[in-house]
Amino acid sequence: MARTAHSVALVAAVALASGAALFVPASGQPRSESAPDGAAAASPPEVLGSIAPSKATVGDRVRATLSVARDSTVSVEFPGVARSVGPFEVVDVVAYPEEPLAGRILERRDYVLVPFETGELRLPGLPFAWTDQSGEAGTVVSDTLYVFVESVLVDTAAAGSLELRDIKPPFELPRRVWPYIVGAAILAATAVGGRLLRRWLRARSQAPDVSTEEVARARRAAAHRVAFERLRALEEEDLPGRGEIERFYVELTDVLRRYLGDRFGVDAIDHTTAELPPLLFEAGVRADELDWTLALLSLADLSKFAREHPDAERARGDLGDVREFVDKTRFADTEGGQP
Repeated sequence: MARTAHSVALVAAVALASGAALFVPASGQPRSESAPDGAAAASPPEVLGSIAPSKATVGDRVRATLSVARDSTVSVEFPGVARSVGPFEVVDVVAYPEEPLAGRILERRDYVLVPFETGELRLPGLPFAWTDQSGEAGTVVSDTLYVFVESVLVDTAAAGSLELRDIKPPFELPRRVWPYIVGAAILAATAVGGRLLRRWLRARSQAPDVSTEEVARARRAAAHRVAFERLRALEEEDLPGRGEIERFYVELTDVLRRYLGDRFGVDAIDHTTAELPPLLFEAGVRADELDWTLALLSLADLSKFAREHPDAERARGDLGDVREFVDKTRFADTEGGQP
């Protein structure tokens, strides 16, 4: 009973210090390995975690706080954190000085995370190795933390169900309206005159008038050439052969996403893989090509974020598939094949 009361008091004290809701194991006790035979029983540390805010949008920063309360005779090693943890990118780690708390020592670190997926995301539990002066050692694991991430795209289904607002009442003009009418006429005449002057100057200099549509058409026509050149450079670099699979898929998906943007006019760089299907379908990408594109991007996401790396042979095959996809979907009005 005394041990349980001490843990409850410790949780309350840390909650007041951090100002956030805490997540602890349901049993109230951390998980640890058994001590060696003959060693004195050690008081294992307690790991407490919180994450804020609990709701965010794609690209927002969230702060995960992990606190360890330990005895002075116990040393704790915080887990090493890679560039990404689960579905989050780790952009910063802040370590705080040790503090005395309820007869123990409190160590705290903040992990600044950026989510790039939507839905209820999970920050998995992290292991904390500890040792005691008597020789006892063990591991405690932080609880899994959750944050709900919403898409920045408009929910068309929800938007369609919204009721239309009534129109605003007519604006009552002031009684003396002639000054306003004369001012508006002067502004309109100035705008028309300026436009006619620009046309006259353009015609006189015989400068070609390149429309936005023509610029976009030129970009679509050149999209496959740029992609082929970048794929050739990536193939010559041979990142899979050097064991840099994660970096390879970062470069490969960047080539594919930028090609989709130039060829189909889709902002594929700033949207997640889950948000791309309706945009690509509306842009005219065929169903079979769309399925292949999403499969490759999902595989690349696993390599970048979940550390599930394909082998070098599979990576080289994916590069060849991207080259074939670019060749099949390149702009129809271009002439010539792959350079």
